[in-house]
Amino acid sequence: MSNPTPRILAIDNRLANLLTLRATLTPEFELQFASSGTQGLAMAAESPPDLILIDLMMSEMDGYETCRRLKADPRLQDIPMIFLTELGQAGTACTEQVPSPTDTVFTPPILAEITRRRIRNLLHREQLRRAAEKYRKHLATREQALLESEAFTRTILNSLTENLAVLDPQGVIVSVNRAWQRFAEENGAPGLATNSVGLSYRSVCMAAAGQPGGDEALQAWAGIVAVLTKTQPHFSHEYACNSPDRARWFRMRVDPMLTPGKGVVVVHEDITPRKQAENALREQEAFFRLITENLEGFVAVLDIEGRRVYNSPSYARLLGDRNLCGTSSFTDIHPADRERVVGAFHETVATGIGHHLEFRFVTADGGIRLIESRGGVIRDDEGRIKRVVVVSHDVTERKAAEEQIHHLAFYDALTQLPNRLLLNDRLQQSMAASKRNACYGALMFIDLDDFKPVNDRHGHAVGDLLLIEAANRLKTCVRAADTVARFGGDEFVVILSDLHVDKIESSAQAAIVADKIRIRLSEPYVLTIRCEGSTDSIIEHHCTASIGVTLFHDHVASRDDLLKRADAEMYQAKQAGRNLIRFHEEKDGVD
Repeated sequence: MSNPTPRILAIDNRLANLLTLRATLTPEFELQFASSGTQGLAMAAESPPDLILIDLMMSEMDGYETCRRLKADPRLQDIPMIFLTELGQAGTACTEQVPSPTDTVFTPPILAEITRRRIRNLLHREQLRRAAEKYRKHLATREQALLESEAFTRTILNSLTENLAVLDPQGVIVSVNRAWQRFAEENGAPGLATNSVGLSYRSVCMAAAGQPGGDEALQAWAGIVAVLTKTQPHFSHEYACNSPDRARWFRMRVDPMLTPGKGVVVVHEDITPRKQAENALREQEAFFRLITENLEGFVAVLDIEGRRVYNSPSYARLLGDRNLCGTSSFTDIHPADRERVVGAFHETVATGIGHHLEFRFVTADGGIRLIESRGGVIRDDEGRIKRVVVVSHDVTERKAAEEQIHHLAFYDALTQLPNRLLLNDRLQQSMAASKRNACYGALMFIDLDDFKPVNDRHGHAVGDLLLIEAANRLKTCVRAADTVARFGGDEFVVILSDLHVDKIESSAQAAIVADKIRIRLSEPYVLTIRCEGSTDSIIEHHCTASIGVTLFHDHVASRDDLLKRADAEMYQAKQAGRNLIRFHEEKDGVD
């Protein structure tokens, strides 16, 4: 069969040059064209050509850079390359810029015969180089095979700890190693140890067949015959070989000799430690699974990259019935918590110290559960961390109950505003902040006017609706940093923090907020009464508020004194006609 047409890749961004190359080189060569260095790199990587022509003066990536990148690819570095350049530029070309100048030359593309001749020469040289390389590898392979054969002859029989025998094509023992002899001597067969060579292995197996467990010996001989007759390529068998004082296990391997038809190698390996370890491991695994499968929590064993090695069956409650082995344990963590959990995991792998974490977990149905976890590490015999064990519990209900208890303890059940207990804490914090930053704060005591008629006329349910609406209006009148609390009944307290270091300015700011509250609370209340089985009814009620205000600064007054002063000013506002604001004034220099 004739040689295939050499395939040449021409990289040139000038169409005229490409057309000239086509006219010059076809049909002697199969041509592919690339209009830029980038395209040429991609085409060469996809299908390496026999030779590459490169224009030196391309605009996007010049020929030198294109050549350097081609040479950097191990698959392309041996392909011969020819630089194409104008006659006027050939004299200025710097071959030092070329990674391997021995297979790159400069030629003007307009000299057709010179170009063809250089291409033929380079292709012929590459053909010779490849043939020489192939021959060199062949010689190296032969030499290596010879060395391996000699090494086998010299050392393999006596360097292995396994019991080894070499059989000829008829199954006769032609060689054994020292381990074989030792085993025979230690197990009461000194004759077999000294006279094994020349003995048919079949007779050895038949002799053992009469002993307890003799079926194993017959199975071993059948395996040897199968490999000798090439009905199967290899044979492997594990069997018990118990002595009076202990149980032992061996693994028998039968492999053909490297030279076909020269017999087989039989190896008996003592696998007792491995079997004992496997049995112990099975017992440990059974114990571990018994524990994990009966836990209410979740147990996960992860590799040091965070991939799941084992997950207790309880994970099905979170992730559904799917195979988790090998998947990332971080995928199902809520995105807002994932980075924190990943960081803690890598810190555990680095230090060996587990973390106690709480994070949100996204379940198979898209729900969110709050998980509490603790981690620990498993180390290998050399102390390196191989696994991370994470024990987790779903604390969603517990946390919800704790939050509910906290809310009931510190918030008013009707308006959801802070109650007196939380009000006292917030007031104490505001007074402490005033001491630190020297800014004034303000305390307002607010009482709804004309609230009792609502309860008397429409019942407490409607009164509750009015209180809820009043609370919502109060929250819209203050900043997020301020506090609105329900003091009791129709009384509310507002704390304004961080007003100003100047008392007059702080008083003006508090007055603005107080007036805003007064106006907002005096707007009509439109309350919807929902009745089961009948049409909802709407009640409109007009209600104003009386407000008492006192400023505080640097713990001059106690918390109870501030509440009393604001309460007293609120009653002054009521007595003065309601819907009014009254400020506590200093008397005789005492606040």
